[in-house]
Amino acid sequence: MKTLTQRLQALAQKRLNISNYNITPQWLIGFIEAEGSFIGKKGQQPYLHISQHTADWYLMKAIAKFIGYDNVKVQTRKDGRSEAILIINDKDILRNKIIPMCQSNLRSIKKFTQFNE
Repeated sequence: MKTLTQRLQALAQKRLNISNYNITPQWLIGFIEAEGSFIGKKGQQPYLHISQHTADWYLMKAIAKFIGYDNVKVQTRKDGRSEAILIINDKDILRNKIIPMCQSNLRSIKKFTQFNE
């Protein structure tokens, strides 16, 4: 039987391998509704912003890999905490992946309104 330390090490190894994340379009839509923001008004470059604590950097990398836009950055917030940020402003990725995926699948009124703006 594995010790608690061995189980925690195995879990950490699993989390650190981005191919272990089974991201699907439905999962990502829910994640975007909970953690994402659509930003940009008429006449501005729109973008999708998703951020998490840096402990979830590998999750953010897995999301970026799923989308095909590997641009996860780490930054320090004003309160001193660090975060992993994925900002998708590539028009092709937005037009061909994000918009079709979200267009008729967002459930929260606030996120749907934000998306449509």
